[in-house]
Amino acid sequence: MKSAGQTMSSDPDKSHPAAIDENHPVGEMTERLAMMAESLEAARKDAERYRSLANSNSDWFWEMGPDLRFSYVSSGLKRTLGIDPSVVIGRSREDFFDHTDQDEVLRKHLTDLEEHRPIKNFIYHICTEDGVVHHVSISGVPVFNELGDFLGYKGSGSDLTDKIRADTEANAWKQTLSTTLESLSTGVVLWDDQDRLVICNEAYRELIDPARDIATPGTRFDTILRALVTAGIMTLAGHRTLEELSQRRQAERQRLPVETELNYSNNRWILVSERRTAKGYIVATYTDISDIRKREDDLRDLLLRNRQLLTAISATSSGVLILDATRTPPAIIFANKAFQEITDFEDEDVALQGIEILFGPETRQENIDQITDSLLNRRALTLDMRTHSKNGKSFWAQISLNPVSSEKGEVTAFVALIEDVTDRVAARQALEESEQRYALAVAGANDGIWDWNIRTGKAYFSDRWQKMLGYSEDDMDGSLDAWLGRVHPEDIDDVRTAIERHTLSVTPHFASEHRVCNKEGDYRWVSARGLIVFDDDGEPNRMAGSFTEITDRKTFENQLFHDAFHDNLTGLPNRALFTDRLNHAIQRSTRKRAEHFAVLFLDFDRFKMINDTLGHQVGDRMLMEISGRLTLCLRPTDTVARFGGDEFAVLIEDLQDHEQVIVVTERIIESMRKPFKLEGHDIVSSASIGIAIGDGSYTRSEEVLRDADIAMYEAKHGGKDQYIVFNNEMGVSVVRALQIENNLRRAIERDQLRLVYQPIVDLKTGHIASFEALLRWRSPDGEEISPTEFVPIAEDSGLIQNIGLWVLRAACRQTVDWMRKYPDVPPIAMSVNVAPRQLGQPSLVSNVAAVLADTGMPPELLRLEITESAIMENRTLITERLEQLKQLGVTLYVDDFGTGYSSLGHLQSFPIDALKIDRTFVFRMGPNGENSEIVRSVTALADSLSFKVVAEGVETTTHLRLLSQLHCQYGQGYLFSKAVEKEDAERHYSERKKYFNPGDYTG
Repeated sequence: MKSAGQTMSSDPDKSHPAAIDENHPVGEMTERLAMMAESLEAARKDAERYRSLANSNSDWFWEMGPDLRFSYVSSGLKRTLGIDPSVVIGRSREDFFDHTDQDEVLRKHLTDLEEHRPIKNFIYHICTEDGVVHHVSISGVPVFNELGDFLGYKGSGSDLTDKIRADTEANAWKQTLSTTLESLSTGVVLWDDQDRLVICNEAYRELIDPARDIATPGTRFDTILRALVTAGIMTLAGHRTLEELSQRRQAERQRLPVETELNYSNNRWILVSERRTAKGYIVATYTDISDIRKREDDLRDLLLRNRQLLTAISATSSGVLILDATRTPPAIIFANKAFQEITDFEDEDVALQGIEILFGPETRQENIDQITDSLLNRRALTLDMRTHSKNGKSFWAQISLNPVSSEKGEVTAFVALIEDVTDRVAARQALEESEQRYALAVAGANDGIWDWNIRTGKAYFSDRWQKMLGYSEDDMDGSLDAWLGRVHPEDIDDVRTAIERHTLSVTPHFASEHRVCNKEGDYRWVSARGLIVFDDDGEPNRMAGSFTEITDRKTFENQLFHDAFHDNLTGLPNRALFTDRLNHAIQRSTRKRAEHFAVLFLDFDRFKMINDTLGHQVGDRMLMEISGRLTLCLRPTDTVARFGGDEFAVLIEDLQDHEQVIVVTERIIESMRKPFKLEGHDIVSSASIGIAIGDGSYTRSEEVLRDADIAMYEAKHGGKDQYIVFNNEMGVSVVRALQIENNLRRAIERDQLRLVYQPIVDLKTGHIASFEALLRWRSPDGEEISPTEFVPIAEDSGLIQNIGLWVLRAACRQTVDWMRKYPDVPPIAMSVNVAPRQLGQPSLVSNVAAVLADTGMPPELLRLEITESAIMENRTLITERLEQLKQLGVTLYVDDFGTGYSSLGHLQSFPIDALKIDRTFVFRMGPNGENSEIVRSVTALADSLSFKVVAEGVETTTHLRLLSQLHCQYGQGYLFSKAVEKEDAERHYSERKKYFNPGDYTG
């Protein structure tokens, strides 16, 4: 490590006192500070010049008669303001006033004139004919004759417009720059060309406490340096005398730019970066690098004592490289994980590479030379330089090289510490954002002041301190208890501890944020800071400091913290807070296998439809009602969170047995079945819940949430309004689903889907009446994937939109092709299934119209089959959609009738043409007509409503006979034909195939 005060970059051959390096991180900042200082100096001299001119030479002269009207005006008025004196003669001053905002000023001036009082520097503004507003200063004296009669006034006038404008701009510069300086956490100080302090910020004053009182404009550099050493803030750093240290620091300042590390009290290390501007000013930045130095020292000591501490090195947050110094050049033999995270380099990228792997296009040659010299001469080195990550991204890093010696004193290795200091450098460069119009200024603080005499116990509190809390002098008893006695009970111990620690010199200053009761009885947040003054014997004498109200800041911080971890709508914990609590539960479960937990993942059925139909306001109120019900179903120790949309998650900890989870889950499901009464609507919903049990096998929160999510989707697809506990087989099914989805995407792109066709038979004639187009897909490995497996995946992934459109177009094109090929055969209709997600899309109607137009398909031959459950999802929207389809001329079938929640009464309101009875009802019919009631009811009522009926699943002659007796018009099933490929379907079409003789199955 470098000794205290060692110069880091001070080669006199490579710098010049009158020039600065524009590429250096503080280069332009120093030049800008110098320009600001010169601007202030020029402004000061301008102000003096204005005052001198005003005192010695007015712009014009004037005289008034006893009637207070001008009798004489000099020609200077025209030269200065462009006003001809002849215009003024005979008029009063009031005639030239701009009355916009000066009425009160005018009244006072006119009173002075009427009472014949002298006028001195009366300032007002007038607007000349060219529209320019001028600020004018008037002075004059009354004139009397020897008898005391008033004869009028004589006086002079001056145009102060330029001076007032300059003063206004200067004040704005000062305020803006003050804000910029005080916002920096890095200490900044500017010295003039005589080594006198011009300006410094609060961060610098805190560094030199308690010598801060002399850090005022005009104080010389030597004075502050001596005060720091005398006060014990700064050590002699190996120098024998204060003069020797002073000479060395002055010598360094002649070789600017330099960066110097100084050893302050309490083993604090400060990095001082000093640069000289072209005008001879010096700008210095002071950065506390104590933590970095301590890490370097500790790491080197550890390596010297024990070479087997690589495990500890791996855990540090700093990037660490170890180089084998016995190789030429030294080669990297170890890189810790932090280095890999900082640079993205892997072990194989850096193994046996040289230190030059850190050099990038933006690394300065000077830095490369310094590192090369350090390795060659076995010297320690610390510097800031531009380096790069594996992907080429450049950033600022602090590189510290430290040689490690063997017991024989030979350097055998180097330890390199790499810290990403981009933010620190950015802070140092913050002043570059300041414009040249900024001027140097320091703003005073508007804080309360307190002073405590430790020996007598007496305390002083400033008026501002008292007013912050609404107290008066009478409310204060002159003791420290006037403050501490009003501190919040939860905070008082921390405040007293902070005072005690500073009294014992454990901390360099007293600082505390706490609550204090004001006169109204409300607690306000304050920030208190202070310093102790010790007597000659080292005993604490008094303690003084400042007092700032920070209630608004604390309120804002608390709100930010709450918002960051809670859902804005429901107030429940959000995903971030839930995940944090879940991670703690996983850690406890890992340590103690008996501490089980469970995660419930909830999705609410039909919520999207409710939200879209009744509006987001109703949807939001429903979500709040859901959160309330969930909370009532749980213990106070459990966590319920909203992840977004209608997805909620529940964390149940300290499980005694798994049955406990089931009881809670069933309670939740039962609670959600009750109708939600919102804005006049009784809304019925239900919950699909997936459960993942934590029994010590989980290590990451995302694994638990993934498994609970998988189980939830199993519950949703398995019928909704239920729960499912995750098992390993579900994970296998998810992997297969992902494979199917990926292969299905490629199949769509490569046109690998195909259609098969199943005949629908007229039960009165036995002839084919129409086809139903059914989708088939064979995967790339030759496996025939069942539609019951890949269609739900297509619906979940959104692929069903493109697939459905492809099926519609292919079926229509095939029908038209057969019509053209067999013109003598009466056209046969084609049925195509419409998925629920397709039905909800506004583009469905336009897509169907486009396909009909593109293929030439007669609309009356197209039958669209829509599931019963789909049309009941959103009755208003679906009714409108179906009516639009009917206007195209197509026929509408309700598929799988009997499996949903509709009734024939409901269906009567939809513009449909036919019902397809679900195969399960046909399959149940017995030889003697048993279990035929549902089919009989549907056919009878459908007939009364003029609906046609198609029976699915006709597989036996018994089914055919019973359906014929029930006057069912159409049938579809294996008894007639399975779904066949295109070539066989064409044969059925061309032959107008007859499948049975109706006379054999009636009666």
